Amino acid sequence: MTRINIGIDNNGVVCSPNGGHFRGGEGAQIVWESPHNPFTLHFALVSGKGHPSWPFKGSPQPVFQRTKPFEGTLAECQDENHPPAYKYTVVVDGYVPLDPIIIVDK
Repeated sequence: MTRINIGIDNNGVVCSPNGGHFRGGEGAQIVWESPHNPFTLHFALVSGKGHPSWPFKGSPQPVFQRTKPFEGTLAECQDENHPPAYKYTVVVDGYVPLDPIIIVDK
């Protein structure tokens, strides 16, 4: 399981490790957590269109301010030659958001 820690630095959202970027295989588990700030996550498939998309198994969950960790398990990669990439935005009210990437490998 990979843990992504959300924090604030210089009036902006920061994530660690790797700036919140993650590359993993289908079934990989990711947990986002912030000990001090409620946060919201927004996901979109990187396709040039920015349409909302859900990279996890199961139905999309509503996006709202979270004070507890959020956990997701990456869905199956449909085309191993073109692994999907998702931009996600981490929002903490009052701070500059952060836009890392998730890539799902076969």
